[in-house]
Amino acid sequence: MEFQGKYLRLILHTECYFSEIYKSPLGGDDLISVANTLPLEQVACPSAIASHSAEEKIYWSDLTMKHIARSNLDSTNEEIILQNVSYSMAIAVDSYAGNIYFTDRDKKTVEVAKLDGKYRKVLIQSQMHNLVGLAIDIQRG
Repeated sequence: MEFQGKYLRLILHTECYFSEIYKSPLGGDDLISVANTLPLEQVACPSAIASHSAEEKIYWSDLTMKHIARSNLDSTNEEIILQNVSYSMAIAVDSYAGNIYFTDRDKKTVEVAKLDGKYRKVLIQSQMHNLVGLAIDIQRG
């Protein structure tokens, strides 16, 4: 599967037990698609995953390494963008504003940073437990 500057329809998913991130083609004639493992190094227990289709990047949180990292869809240019993220079960990429939003279950926060990890800020400090879902409504800002 080659990437030639056009968006490919993919399902991205993580597997903490096997320390892997997978990509599978979405659609086409096959009813069953084979998942391809991305050969990444900064992965021990990946959890949340999001993508930036225009830049062909993926972002993921790792529960063991306690960070958020990113790479190209072809697994090149892997880098850690945020550290000291104790337990993030949800991330969302706002490609329009260039932000990444993420939860931290242990700190009970929803935080935001630029896609390169700069300008990290707590948006919500909550008393709720198990912050596990996050979505961006780009229509309403």
